[in-house]
Amino acid sequence: MSQSYSISIRDLLSESLLRDVVLFITILIATLTQGWDNISLFLFPLCSFGFLLFFRIIHINKHKTTFEGNLVIYNPLGSERIIGNRFQFSSLILMIYLFWFGAESLYHPQLIDNYLFFFLIIYLFFYTFTFFWIFKDLWKYSGIKIHPREETTQKKEVPKEQIVSGKDEEKIISFLKPKLYRNLFLLNFAVFLILNILNILLTLITSSNSFLGFSVRLPGSGINNLGNIYLSPFLYVILILPPFITILSMKFIYTHINKLHKDNFKNDAFYELISSLPKNKQVQIIENLKALNRKFKDL
Repeated sequence: MSQSYSISIRDLLSESLLRDVVLFITILIATLTQGWDNISLFLFPLCSFGFLLFFRIIHINKHKTTFEGNLVIYNPLGSERIIGNRFQFSSLILMIYLFWFGAESLYHPQLIDNYLFFFLIIYLFFYTFTFFWIFKDLWKYSGIKIHPREETTQKKEVPKEQIVSGKDEEKIISFLKPKLYRNLFLLNFAVFLILNILNILLTLITSSNSFLGFSVRLPGSGINNLGNIYLSPFLYVILILPPFITILSMKFIYTHINKLHKDNFKNDAFYELISSLPKNKQVQIIENLKALNRKFKDL
């Protein structure tokens, strides 16, 4: 009989998640105490951190609700651990970079005009690059596989190129098609490239024509008679577009991976694979598939 597996909020508070939250909030508070009046630049690391929490929670939930000795490896979004690590890097580097810029406005205000252009280019590069970076090797881990080895669990993420023959052979029952992956990769690369080119151009234009942008008061503005900096409104397009494209891409991948049909398993290859296993393992595979997709409840 299929069972329902769920965990409480308390179970989600793993050491890695708490470490990420404490570290990020510590740097965030340290930066806010500098005296920032405008939070526009804070939205970028906060957005990256939100994605980090999302993928960390999915990874923890999958890790803690996995069947012991599970024979079905279920990764519809790829490796949540790897994606989470990349967003962790992005959120922390953006916060550290923002803290440094605020400190420079306090201690070296005369250099801000020289730093501003390069700060915005590098700052937004890191932000947009992460949303492109997570698609780099997504094809390796996205899919649903059956692995006959008893010691294999869903906790282990096995790239497709590591599939071997013989008794350890994996049966991939759903995967990210190369053409689809290539299209999504090129789409996200194009978004990354176009946004950064436009950012460079509009930053140059705004630096020469401040009336085209909006002013942001830096921590050192009131202390060192430092004037406000001016940012292009295009900043908000850069903030919103990469997450929006990523969410749509991930939703499409998730739907594609889970678009399974019962007929896929009504074939000799599938039953030849499980027929060599003990009866209890055959039942476990069927039950795991039923738990993953209600379409297979009558298998």
